Amino acid sequence: MKFFQMFSVFAGAAISFVISSSQILANNSQDDQEFYLRFLETGELADDAIEDIECLAHNIYHEARGEEEIGQIAVAYVTMNRVEHWYFPDSVCDVVWEPGQFSWTRDGRSDAMYDEERAEFALDVAVRVYYQIENDPVQGALFYHATYINAPSWTRQMNLVDRIGIHKFYTWDGEWN
Repeated sequence: MKFFQMFSVFAGAAISFVISSSQILANNSQDDQEFYLRFLETGELADDAIEDIECLAHNIYHEARGEEEIGQIAVAYVTMNRVEHWYFPDSVCDVVWEPGQFSWTRDGRSDAMYDEERAEFALDVAVRVYYQIENDPVQGALFYHATYINAPSWTRQMNLVDRIGIHKFYTWDGEWN
C-alpha cells in the first residue's frame, strides 16, 4: 500500500497528514482516482479547488471548530451535498456565501480563523471531504442546526437523519410545503 504525506500551507500555517492510496481508491470512482493520486503525489491543486477548499475550511472552522472530527466532517458534507443538489449553487464558495445559510457569514464578526490549531484541523478535514477520502456520515443531509436552539420551523418539512455532536442533520425531498 502506498502512503502519501500531504503538506499544505493555509492561512500562513503549514499542515501535514498521511493518507493511504486505499482510502482514495475505495471512495472515488475509477475516473477520479488518477486525478486524486496525481494531486497527492504533486501537491498541486487547480485554482478553483484551492478556493473551494478554503471556503469549505472556513465553513468547518466557523460552524464546527469545537466539534469532534466526525462532527466537522458532517458539517463539511452538508456543504458538499448542497453543491451536488439542484436547489443550491454549484460551487462550494457559492454555497457557503449564499445569503442566510450559515450564521457566521452574517454575524458581523471577522471571518478570520484565529485559532491556528483548529484552522489547520479544519483544512485537513476540508481536503479529505473535498476529495471524498471520508465517507458521508449524514447520508446526503442538506440542512442542520445546533441542538442548543429550538428546532427551526423548516425542520417540519425535513427528515432527521442523525444527531452528531451539537448538530442535528436533515434530508429534504426538494419541496417546500
